[in-house]
Parts: sequence; C-alpha cells; structure tokens
Amino acid sequence: MKIQYFISYSSIDGGDHVTYINEKLSESLPDVKLWWDRENKRMQNTSDWEYELDDGIKNSEGFIYVITTDSAKQTSVCSNETQRAMDYKKPIIPLKMEYDLTVPLRLNKMQYVDFSNGLDAGIEVLIERIKYSRTPDGKLQQMEVRLKHALSELERARPGTNMRERLEEEIERLNKQIVEQKRIVENPEAIKREATEAIKENIKKEREKKVEVTPVKTDDAITIVNAPPMVPPKYFQARKSELEDINTFLDNATHRILMIAGSGGMGKTTLVCKALSDQKALEKNKISAIIYLSHNGSNKITLNNILNGLKKLLPDTIVTALNEFLKAPNLSVAQKLMEVLKHFEDKKVVFLFDNFETLMDESSEISDDDTAEILSALLEAPHHGVKTIITTKKIPLSIVRQQPGRQMHIQLQDGLDKTHSANLLRKMDESGKLGLNEASEELLEAAFLQTNGNPRALETIYAILSADINSTLESVLETTKRAT
Repeated sequence: MKIQYFISYSSIDGGDHVTYINEKLSESLPDVKLWWDRENKRMQNTSDWEYELDDGIKNSEGFIYVITTDSAKQTSVCSNETQRAMDYKKPIIPLKMEYDLTVPLRLNKMQYVDFSNGLDAGIEVLIERIKYSRTPDGKLQQMEVRLKHALSELERARPGTNMRERLEEEIERLNKQIVEQKRIVENPEAIKREATEAIKENIKKEREKKVEVTPVKTDDAITIVNAPPMVPPKYFQARKSELEDINTFLDNATHRILMIAGSGGMGKTTLVCKALSDQKALEKNKISAIIYLSHNGSNKITLNNILNGLKKLLPDTIVTALNEFLKAPNLSVAQKLMEVLKHFEDKKVVFLFDNFETLMDESSEISDDDTAEILSALLEAPHHGVKTIITTKKIPLSIVRQQPGRQMHIQLQDGLDKTHSANLLRKMDESGKLGLNEASEELLEAAFLQTNGNPRALETIYAILSADINSTLESVLETTKRAT
C-alpha cells in the first residue's frame, strides 16, 4: 500500500514545480503517493471538495508545503491547509522555492528544504528527508519533537483544566511510545525476532481454529459476507424517516434497488450500516444474508465478487452445477447473473454497493459496461429475492429510467438539525475532556451553522480537538471561519 503525503501549493506560481516534484518522487519513491488537487480534479468545484481536502490531510503520513510568493501570503489557501496539518499533528516539510522568500512565522523553527539552487538539488534533499522520516530514528525524532511541544504547552496550561489533563495524558502516551521506539532504534534485530515470533504464534493459533469456508446461516443469525465498511457509531443521530424508508424497501418484494444519494459527509454509508445492524428489523423483513462490496475497499463491485458472494450462500451441489454452467463460452454478464439469481426466488439477500460514484463518469453515467449490465440484470431478471442498496454522490441517470417501479430513492440533501448536531458533538466527547459536553448553546449553534449539520464536518471538529491538545471548540470554529 502506498504512503500518502499531502502537498500544499499555489496554482498561480507553484503548479509546474509540483508537477515536476511529483514525477521525480514517483520515480525515486514508488511507494509514496502525493495527494494534490490535480490528481483529484474530478472532485473539484463540488460541495464535497473541502471535505476531500480535509480527508486528504488527515489520512496522509506527512504534509509538504511548497512556499512560493503567492502561497506565502496570509490570504492563500495554503495557510488554511497548513493550519489543518498542524491541527492533525502531521510532520510538515516546507519547501522554499526562492532564496529571498520569507518562511511563514509559525514554520520558522522547522527545517525547510532549499529549492532555490535548482529543482533537482532540492528534490534530492526532499527524498532523503522522506526516507529518513520513515526510519526508526526518524520516527523517534518526530515523537521527541511532539513531546517537547507538549511539555512547553503544559507550562502554560492552568491547573485543573481539561486542557492540562489532556496534555498530561498526551505526554504520558508519548513517553511510552518513545521508550518503545528507542528499543527499536537500539536493538532492531531483537525487535525483528520478537515480531517474527509473534507472527509465527499468530499463524499457529489461526491454523488451530476451526475454519468455515462457506458461511452457513443458523436460525438465530444472519450470514454476513465481507466486513461492513464501518460499524455505526454510538453517537449516530436522527435520520428516523430515512431508516423507515430503508425498512420499507427491505420489506417490499417489488423493490430491487434502493439508491441513497447525497454529497460527501452526509452519512450515507453510516445510515445503511445502521439499518443493516438492526437485527430485529432484519429478522422481521426475513433477511437471510448481507453482502458488502465497495469499490473503495478490497471487495470491489465486480461480477466475480457478486457471483462468489451469492454462491457462498448456496449448497455445494448447486455451486458445483453453477460453476460448470459459468464455464460456458460467450455468456453475457446478464446471463451469468440471472442463472445464479434463479436460486434466490425464496431467499432474501441484501447487497450494499458502497461509494458507487467511483464507477461513474462526469456525465452521471456508469463508466463500466459490465457494472451497467449488472444493475440492468438485477432489475430485469424474473422474480428473485436479491435486494441492492447503492450509496452514491450522484445517481446513474440511465438506470433511473429502467424499471422505475422496482426502484426506490433517498436523497440525503440536508445535514442534521441544530439539536441533533449538538447531541452528536456531545456524544462523541464520551470522556468529557474535549469540552464539548460543557460547551455553551451559542458555541454549539455556531458549530451547526458553520457545518450546516454535515455529520462528517462535525466529526472533523471532534478529530481536530482530539489531535490538537491546545485547541478548543471556539478556536477551531474561528480557524474554520477564517478558512471560508
């Protein structure tokens, strides 16, 4: 799996630099991937873009800041992106592109890479910096920098406050991590031996376990094929009418496809996983199995994965006969799927096709012919009990027009209301150490107004508060306000 670095730059005077840097890094460090807007241009100019940027920073190993005349301005978007990287405690590598540029004040204690003597010379240093950051010594150095910063902040924190308590916990955690990391640095071979022995022991335990190749439904259980994309959080809020709509879909024998559409962060996947975790509702609707597929995960939405998922629910004798049939040459996608669907006339099975927009083009059409044929077959086949829930940022227009009576649609256009937004923030702060439980109604309302109740945006506020000990709800909202 590639390691991701987010790169922040100004498109006015930094685009060509980043293109060249990306090419050279790809050649020298093939397991490192840069997250930058040109590589994610499909999402630009959409309502999801700011959330994609935030996820890009949060999920990156480190943050590279290309300092040019324009990006160094306080009004530059790079300033906001750098602040978010600092909120998430990401290692920051500033790249100074010109000799007479002034490094922004908050980064002046960081060691920058000098590109003023030429791109190639700078790239050599950058490559070594990235390599070093991934070594045991480099990781230890990052931990020690964070510890030094936390100790400095502790001196200024007032006794008895949540912030001081969080700082003390962070320092204790960092000290433990540093002790373990020093062991790795001082005696790497011993650590390797320990890891090897642990892996061998785990393999031995796994082999001793009873393995069931084909999942079998029992009277009091529903077969699950593949892990769900997420476990619904305890702080799940509202969406009562949408949950009822999903149960209506599961109960209605006519409906075969349910499309849940909405912009990023609205909670489409969370909503479905919440509905499919309700054991009583599933039993009431006589659901025998759930098969999870996502094009963003390892179990992608492909014909083979769909067929294999269904075959796991059938007796071995039927599977053997199906495998022989499927070997026949020149069978279409629809013919293969319909043959398997024949065995599900009286079995109600639910598919989740998550993040379906990754299989669509800019004109809201399915970009893959096989996938389009799969949906058509599910709609056009003779009676069967396979029901498919699709989460997507946009609805495939050609499918909507096909057998509309066999489809349902849910549009998640609005975020949570003010009350449920506040409840979500409070419930996420289970320990009460982030100050959300004691936050004033005015601050919670401000959070609601700034996020429009978007669940992912609210979760981002929580993530920043968790990652940055010095932040408060008020300071996060102020930073977000300046960014917009």
